[in-house]
Amino acid sequence: MDLNANKNLTKSESAAAAEAARCAAMALWSCCKSRSNKKEMRRAGVVPLLSQLLWSTDARTLIPVVGILHECASEVFTAILYSQDLLFSYSS
Repeated sequence: MDLNANKNLTKSESAAAAEAARCAAMALWSCCKSRSNKKEMRRAGVVPLLSQLLWSTDARTLIPVVGILHECASEVFTAILYSQDLLFSYSS
């Protein structure tokens, strides 16, 4: 899902797309509490979508996205998050 894919959206269509992305992030955030859901989210390829949403300027979208990353960074997502450059290693 590329939020900037269609620059020809009207203002109301753009607002609706942003609201849909925010609602999706909120839903995923509530789902990522269980280990099995994290596994399914990873299998579904949610990490690249989250990396796109991190560029949002809307705090209402960023909060659930960062919440998802926080929940998932402690377990199965760590390697994927590193591979997508969403986590950085500061060790030399």
